[in-house]
Amino acid sequence: MRRRRAACEDSMMMLFGDEPVHREPIRPADGAALVPAWLTLEQQAWLVRRFEEWTSGPVPIRSAAVRGHRMSARTVCLGRRALAEAGYSERETDSYTPDVALANYYDDDARMGMHQDKDERSLAPVVSLSIGSACTFRFGNTANRNKPYTDLPLHSGDLFVFGGASRLAYHGVTRIHPFTAPEGCGLDTGRINITMRMTGLDGWRRPRGSPVERDPGHAPAHVSSEAVNVLARPPATSRLGGSAMTTNSNDVRQLSPTCGLRVSPLTLGAITFGGAHGMEHMGHVDVDGATELLRIALDAGVTMVDVANMYSLGVAEEVLGQALASSRDFDRLLVTSKVRMVVGDGPNDGGHSRWHILDQIDKTLSRLGRDHLDLYYLHEWDGQTPLEEAMGTMDALVRSGKIRYYGVSNYTSWQLMKALMVCERHGFVKPVAQQIYYNAAAREAEYEMIPAALDQGIGSQPWSPVGMGLLTGKYRRDRQPESGARLVDGDGTDLRIPDREKVFQVVDALEDVAARSNATITQVALAWLLTRPGVTNVVVGARTAEQLTDSLGATTLTLDESDVQQISATAPPPIRYPFWHQADLASDRLGEADRSIIATTASQL
Repeated sequence: MRRRRAACEDSMMMLFGDEPVHREPIRPADGAALVPAWLTLEQQAWLVRRFEEWTSGPVPIRSAAVRGHRMSARTVCLGRRALAEAGYSERETDSYTPDVALANYYDDDARMGMHQDKDERSLAPVVSLSIGSACTFRFGNTANRNKPYTDLPLHSGDLFVFGGASRLAYHGVTRIHPFTAPEGCGLDTGRINITMRMTGLDGWRRPRGSPVERDPGHAPAHVSSEAVNVLARPPATSRLGGSAMTTNSNDVRQLSPTCGLRVSPLTLGAITFGGAHGMEHMGHVDVDGATELLRIALDAGVTMVDVANMYSLGVAEEVLGQALASSRDFDRLLVTSKVRMVVGDGPNDGGHSRWHILDQIDKTLSRLGRDHLDLYYLHEWDGQTPLEEAMGTMDALVRSGKIRYYGVSNYTSWQLMKALMVCERHGFVKPVAQQIYYNAAAREAEYEMIPAALDQGIGSQPWSPVGMGLLTGKYRRDRQPESGARLVDGDGTDLRIPDREKVFQVVDALEDVAARSNATITQVALAWLLTRPGVTNVVVGARTAEQLTDSLGATTLTLDESDVQQISATAPPPIRYPFWHQADLASDRLGEADRSIIATTASQL
């Protein structure tokens, strides 16, 4: 197998060379264009998930028989209603409206013979997307299968369109190149090809034996050529299935410098799931609602969902587990949970004891229907259990495979440093992330927690980024929202922002930036947080699809430096000793971690 892979890689190098792929269209013929790297890896993975859904539905994928020969490529045909699901990117294309989408799957040894689309009446372009292993695509002439033709390399993510004068050109796939699918495209082997086409056959059937009558009025050649030109323009962004998929390479971040786990900027928080056992004011999202939120998040590129065993005393984990089980798509999500809070009446039903952690990890995994957690947090400090016991238990869970990574939540900086010291001394696997309470109006974490994490290579994952709704614009000086908001239905005792006037000043600044940025207040609050030193990922909760969609818009919002400074200057943390002393007398020898807070302090002197 190793020899075969090396041979395939050598042949790929000979065929495609080692030059970088550019997005400038390649035009092999009049009315045809190849655009390399049209789709991002996230978009490709999204389409692979859609393909898995299409082929598991009522219309099976099949190998069609043509003139007595069974095709090696397998196909599923999707009609008009499935076109949005096929990933058609809507843009101005002279009323170009496909009526059929074909999704083909090629095994590594599959081929597609040279053929014409003779039965289709329209000369409007075929729009073709490639995902997975690269292939050699042969694009020929309109007269026969022989030369002249051009062999084109189609890589994963490439777009190929042909119409007008090239619509009836013979074309086919002569070879699949195994082991060439890029990591992250969602396909380990084989190739998926999705084509959208305006056939002109909607409600029309050609009588057997009668000649095909082209309908030039349906899609004139000049319209087709213009459509090809528009479709061949490299997009700044694409919209697949209604979810914005940015081409920004910052869509995925490393969770921390001390681990290789890559995550999206936002994590879906499941604290609103269930709504029971004293957490009714947080939300009542049921399984159907949770499934909808997971789908929206996944389609927008979110890679992680966060829950805890104490959320509704396990009900949130149960709801999340049932929602995750509803689709194979959700297997791609990273799942994190937490342990520490009191979840029962027994003397060991809380804390960081080995007994409690081992008891709760099994119950959490059972409720979630998973055999491991991707990230497991110690939810709160336990000053009575030796840290050697807590860190040793987390180390054992990592080594057993029940958890991949772990972190700490709501630790002070000295508690974090002590935990790291214990791990260093005993050779335990170290925590890689911290969850902290942090938003534009509550910035205590900037004093020690974030600088310590920066210094030690720990990623910071803020929770309550909009202050339980205070920073969304729903709460104003002169009015409160109607029943249904968290701080109206609940007592809000877990929100520690005593100076409400400061909150309203922050909201005013967020609103000012939002108006200039054509964004919502929530989006600006989240986008600001994503600019902060050490912040690698932010947890966002939602009760409704509308709330989640609003929050997800923050990932495509870029704030100007002046916008960031305006928000930052509105509610800086008060100057505390020794920060003012260091800002005054030690600013000539500051490290990166020091500057994360000293810069803020110095601006107030």
